[in-house]
Amino acid sequence: MGRSEDGSRSWPNNLEAQSLIVASILRVLLEGGIAKSSLYAEQFLSDIRKAGYPDPVDSNGLFSDIMDWLRDEGVIRFGQVADDGNGGDLFCDVVITGYGMRLLGTKIESLSGTSAADAIMADRNASAPQLVKLGGLIGGVIGGFAKSAS
Repeated sequence: MGRSEDGSRSWPNNLEAQSLIVASILRVLLEGGIAKSSLYAEQFLSDIRKAGYPDPVDSNGLFSDIMDWLRDEGVIRFGQVADDGNGGDLFCDVVITGYGMRLLGTKIESLSGTSAADAIMADRNASAPQLVKLGGLIGGVIGGFAKSAS
């Protein structure tokens, strides 16, 4: 991954790759329950690489965009954004919202009637393709709820 046959940098399908990162972020937050967490891009560097982004990639920018999107969709909230000490963003007091918990707790037919939260937590060693599929389903659930709420 990372280089195409002609040697140029190859990029993954952004929606699929970003879905993998979303699933990884939500797993960390679900493990913490309602306890607030501090999150930063470096924590998810292996997930960003698993998603297929070639080096060098602006992992901080990508991570920050995903965190902002999750907040804007109402799935998470966070307090201040500080410097992580390495030139990146540190998202302080991050927690899944009640809306996010309801959303992730919704039973999904394509997951054999289990919830996205159950699927995220069930396989901590999920492969990249499994996380991409799961992340895509979560993105669809978030998008679907956002559309139905508007």
